[in-house]
Amino acid sequence: MSNLAVALVLYFGGRETILGQVSAGDFVAFISYLSILTWPLIALGMIIGFIQQGLASLNRLNRVISAEGDGEAAQLPPLTGQPVGRPVDIDMTGLSFQYPTRKRPALQNINLRLDHDRITAVIGPMGSGKSTLAALLPALLTPPPGTLTVAGRPAEDWAPKDLRALFGYVPQDGFIFSGTILENLLFGRPEADEADAWFAASAAGLTRDIATFPDGLQTVVGERGLTLSGGQKQRLALARALVLDPPYLIMDDTLSAVDAAVEAEIMGRLMPLRQGRGALIITHRLTSLTGVDWLVVLQDGRLADQGTPRELLNRESYFKRVLELNEYTDPTPFA
Repeated sequence: MSNLAVALVLYFGGRETILGQVSAGDFVAFISYLSILTWPLIALGMIIGFIQQGLASLNRLNRVISAEGDGEAAQLPPLTGQPVGRPVDIDMTGLSFQYPTRKRPALQNINLRLDHDRITAVIGPMGSGKSTLAALLPALLTPPPGTLTVAGRPAEDWAPKDLRALFGYVPQDGFIFSGTILENLLFGRPEADEADAWFAASAAGLTRDIATFPDGLQTVVGERGLTLSGGQKQRLALARALVLDPPYLIMDDTLSAVDAAVEAEIMGRLMPLRQGRGALIITHRLTSLTGVDWLVVLQDGRLADQGTPRELLNRESYFKRVLELNEYTDPTPFA
């Protein structure tokens, strides 16, 4: 628009100057004033855009901050104990979800039950809807009414903070706050002590790393975990969820930045801790699947297959093909 304005001034002003209607000095001065005016107008447009973005973000934050707990309060269990209160069984009936900016649904007609005492793994190709499914459970995304039931109660009837208190959700890129390792570990449960923090750090395979830091648990990690590697940040986010010891744990490709040997070691510690309590593991690595009770396969947003690892190995399934492609000649760990 600014270039178009200059072109119009040059055309019409140039004609008037040639015809003697406007002096050359006035013509040059007008162009100079126009150039001076251009940047303030651009800045004003940018400010208006920033204000609109800020208002939209503030509206989303207000919905979270002002949410009042009018449902049943979820009780957090002791770290090494068993969950208390209602078992967190999850039922999906015809669950579909579509992002507003996409033409195809991310999930289509999912009918699935996740038991409170079963460790379930969700596998499938990229873009099959695995992360969307995980985000729907703790109401990070809003499922259609009547399609998701948590602990015997429709998800839409739960107060957001009470529903989210049932879950420990660990995404692939968990946010690390500016502060000490201990403050990050106890963020969701500030009344816990260092013993709880060390227990969770040990389960997440983080103790050796903490021992190398100059101040141990009091080491400041910087904004967004600046001083930590990708794998350390992921394990810190996992340990933070384990401090809560939630009734239901969700791991969405949580250990993707950790090498396979360390991941297998962490999963070996984690599986016994979650026995008898629900967990949903989303992964692309087969090393994360040893010890799971149930496998769910998603393809193109649909439920393609499900069953125990042994059942899927005994028939032509996506899981069996993945094992063969990765040259896993001994299926014993999964059977």
